[in-house]
Amino acid sequence: MLLESGKLGVVTETNEADQRLPTLRVMYHTKFRTFIKVKTLDLARPIVQDRIVKAVDPRHYAIKVADFLS
Repeated sequence: MLLESGKLGVVTETNEADQRLPTLRVMYHTKFRTFIKVKTLDLARPIVQDRIVKAVDPRHYAIKVADFLS
């Protein structure tokens, strides 16, 4: 998923109350075209200001999703 911040993340947990606010593992920054330190981001938390812009193909960024799911 592409976020408003330009970061990319993989959905690791859905949110039954609001499917627009899943939990993601964020690992890449599109503006700087580089991998970043992996962190978990729960979009449902009020303190989190980022939002999903759209789904993207991880192959476009040479990301192997399986590497970030464990």
